[in-house]
Amino acid sequence: MLELTSNDFSFISAITMLGTPAEIYVFGTQYWMIGFSYPFVVAATAHIYLPVYYKLQAKSVHYYLELRFNRAVRIFAACKLLKCKVARD
Repeated sequence: MLELTSNDFSFISAITMLGTPAEIYVFGTQYWMIGFSYPFVVAATAHIYLPVYYKLQAKSVHYYLELRFNRAVRIFAACKLLKCKVARD
């Protein structure tokens, strides 16, 4: 079974929850398409990506990148994620 951390669930922040009504007010109801697409994206992820990770016993995407490519790619991806996380806060 894959281990999930709090980091896996932190992409929908309080700022997102507070900012969504303003986005809908400014840009209209087209913003709802994002919410409408979530079930399809979750289903595609569950049926395409997760079986690959489970079969390889990969605990993270970064570990998969190291298996698939090399350590340099894993470190690059980890640095990009860290940069995004720091820039977001």
